[in-house]
Amino acid sequence: MKLIETTDKAGLLKLLKPLIAEQIKKADQASLEQFMDAFLSAAYMQEFVGRAQSDVFGYLVGLWKFVQESKSRSSYLKVENPNLEVHGWQSPHTVITILMQNMPFVIDSLRIALSESGLRVQGIQHAIVYIDRDEQGEVTGLSNKNAKNADDCSEALLCIEVDSLTASEELANLKQSIVDVLSEVSDAVQDYSKMLERLDVIKEAWSKQGHCLAKGEVLDEASEFLTWLGNNSFTFLGYVEYDVQGKGANKRLVKNKSSALGVLKRSYISDTEIVLKDVPEHTRQHILSKDIFLFAKSSRRCKVHRPAYGDYIVVKRFNDAGEVIGERRFLGLYTARVFNEHLSKVPLLRLKVAEAAEISGFDPADHSGKEFDQLISAFPRDELFQVSAARLNEAINDALYAQERRKVSIYLREDAFGRFVTALVYVPKDLFNTDLRLKIQHTLIEELNGDDIDFNTLLSESPLARTQFNIKLHDGLPAETSFAELETKIKAIVVSWGEDLERSLSDTYGEERGSKLAKDYRKGFNASYREAYTPRRAAIDLAHIDEVKMSDSIEMSFYRSLDEQDNTFHCKLFLKSDPVTLSDVMPIFENMGFLVIGESPFIIKSVDGERVWLHDFTLRTQTLNDIDLLKIKDKFETLFKEIWAGRAENDHFNKLLVSSYLGWRDIAVLRSYSRYMRQVRVSNSQELISNTLVNHDELVAMLLELFELRFSLNAGAKGARSKKFDA
Repeated sequence: MKLIETTDKAGLLKLLKPLIAEQIKKADQASLEQFMDAFLSAAYMQEFVGRAQSDVFGYLVGLWKFVQESKSRSSYLKVENPNLEVHGWQSPHTVITILMQNMPFVIDSLRIALSESGLRVQGIQHAIVYIDRDEQGEVTGLSNKNAKNADDCSEALLCIEVDSLTASEELANLKQSIVDVLSEVSDAVQDYSKMLERLDVIKEAWSKQGHCLAKGEVLDEASEFLTWLGNNSFTFLGYVEYDVQGKGANKRLVKNKSSALGVLKRSYISDTEIVLKDVPEHTRQHILSKDIFLFAKSSRRCKVHRPAYGDYIVVKRFNDAGEVIGERRFLGLYTARVFNEHLSKVPLLRLKVAEAAEISGFDPADHSGKEFDQLISAFPRDELFQVSAARLNEAINDALYAQERRKVSIYLREDAFGRFVTALVYVPKDLFNTDLRLKIQHTLIEELNGDDIDFNTLLSESPLARTQFNIKLHDGLPAETSFAELETKIKAIVVSWGEDLERSLSDTYGEERGSKLAKDYRKGFNASYREAYTPRRAAIDLAHIDEVKMSDSIEMSFYRSLDEQDNTFHCKLFLKSDPVTLSDVMPIFENMGFLVIGESPFIIKSVDGERVWLHDFTLRTQTLNDIDLLKIKDKFETLFKEIWAGRAENDHFNKLLVSSYLGWRDIAVLRSYSRYMRQVRVSNSQELISNTLVNHDELVAMLLELFELRFSLNAGAKGARSKKFDA
């Protein structure tokens, strides 16, 4: 089997020409070669490398036949699994082939549909072919982009390979989802010019008739904003009008169905009538306010161009009395220009920003004024359209305060339609990480009863990292929600560990030494340590860490969690040099009568770069008997250190620590007895003797008491105990 090894178009055509001559009728060879040449001109040649020549040839012949099967310039679609028997070539993937009128957004929108279906794109080819057709739609030949009728005969040919689907229902669902997406793309593109015309109609009406609520510069700014929108600042996807009907409490918004354009004609499900008394108070206020514009988010992700929640730009209609009598709603997505252009060039926003700056009272030339301007320039643009100048000033001032003091700042706002809450969380950069972002995200979803959440993080020269969260609400903002309480909970997530560490260090070591330790180790505890331990526990650990750094010895500490049984506890080892290995310490713990059921290593770094290793071992008694931690910990530590230093032996006699709470010297005494027994030819093994002692703690106590009786220098104690043994 011959494989394709070249990425050169001419080289590939040269390889395929013999197959054309062998397998294609002579009358069709020239048109097929012309098609291959046109298609490969725009193809990603890398996708053919490593594939069989016969499969690539069958792939291209299949595309040519597909083009000939189509009888019109409307969308023609196939979803199939090619095989040798039916198609003359094969692919391990499901293949989607589309021929349609050339229009923007197609590739992006198809990627969205495939992603929503959980399918990975394994290969994609996209070419613009110029096809001449007769009145019946039959292909009569190929043209090129330089032809006079190029715009009329251009068609987009796409071939996408995705993860294999074999079930007929899955294939049918995939085909339908693609049909739906292409329908939305077509609606949006075909009505695009009509939506731009609606902008012109509004501006012309303002120019001729004026506006009852806006005069002079204000109306000029509003008109300029619409011009700016239409000048590649907004991707228009849909348009619809609503009329206000009824009076007083019976007012309602009624959709004018005949006005719908783009995706709002049939794809979006929206209320045909909205009774204003049934919507939240703040939403009703936004709808009936005297503002010319209203900005809000759509509750549905766009299927065209980008999978983001679309933006509504609502232009209100007023009567002569200044009452809202209707809405013109434009749906779409802001383009890159909106996010990159200087605020001074964005109509409406430049006035809002200037008003917020005036409210702040800062001098633009001083430090605070410049920082205020920097923060407001980085403020999310889509949020700038929706927030008021007063609220914007509050948000920037809070962020400025936090920036100067390494604090946390949180901004929360419910959107006009009550479908979303926007949260901006400013966090010191050294504290920000993915785990923290996920915790905040989880809290926002839980507290706001959200269905979905998007985030965007900005890391700049500012000492604060800013994350924007857009939370889609399940059914409006829960009645019991308090933004103040939510802010408190988020701040607790972000700053509690670091601030509590400083407080714990001051409480434990005094303010002077505590401040020094906080400075030395503020960045020394990584995320995994902070997740595992409280700041109070870290303050205790720092005492051992300092001891290790000064003495270069091994240090230990012990603790038991509240949820652990009495036969289990933790032993921490602190070492300055290299980390310990399990093979070094497990035999010691096992001979002491413990099972190692867990181990967590950590590195603690001081500001001067010194490192201390911390190993947290979870130990359980081998007999599963409870252990008195207060009674055993000092003897445990001494025994372990003596073994580690080589001054005590590591054998089964050390289990007497658990069974009889013996110290290392008493254990050494009993070990010596067993060795002397061996010298006098007692046949019992050392292990048998040690196990016997472990199982008879009363005998152990008597043996040690006898040893003390015979060798103690305290005559009084010796006499009293002698009587006991004589009896």
